[in-house]
Amino acid sequence: MFISALEKFAEEINIKDLPGFKLEGSNLKIHTVKYEICTFCLFMRTDVNFDTVKDYVFDWFNNLMESHKSKIEMSIESGNMLYSNSLKGDTKKWLDKLTQKYNNLVINLEVYDFEQVKKLYQQLDDLYSKIDLNIQ
Repeated sequence: MFISALEKFAEEINIKDLPGFKLEGSNLKIHTVKYEICTFCLFMRTDVNFDTVKDYVFDWFNNLMESHKSKIEMSIESGNMLYSNSLKGDTKKWLDKLTQKYNNLVINLEVYDFEQVKKLYQQLDDLYSKIDLNIQ
């Protein structure tokens, strides 16, 4: 049911033609990329810092549109996804690489969530206060 609602939402975004639309809730973040023939909706976890991989994502979508535009157009016009099914494997591989790239950035502390950092510093302050009280 949730996936169905997301599909309907994606269709609505495309109908309304909202390029660069962004929405963030407590469990989900949505970012759209608009091209002349379609809109891609990226559904992400809220802790993902999209700006760090934004250029990489946009480059991939630009290349996808250049190399597979006719297949995507055929799928849109006919409603038959058979024309664009060949993209599924390539897309999965790209998403796996993107996930690995992002995880490497996180591991190397090139990407971090400021909210999480604030919570960690608060916990350190609390721990320091407890230690200070026990020592005195």
